[in-house]
Amino acid sequence: MVFIIEIDFYLPLLFGVARIVLGLLGVIGNVRLYLVSSNACGLGIYVYIAFTAIFGFKEP
Repeated sequence: MVFIIEIDFYLPLLFGVARIVLGLLGVIGNVRLYLVSSNACGLGIYVYIAFTAIFGFKEP
């Protein structure tokens, strides 16, 4: 994961969006619900960490 962040900071964010879209287009049934919800949770966690890293560590 570290080598992906070294390429571009927002690349995992794009991968997360792509996983959600592909999950919606892919398997039908309960598996789709689990895939999309777990990917959405992971994407939300990454967005929170990225937001904290960009805006949260600045001096007041």
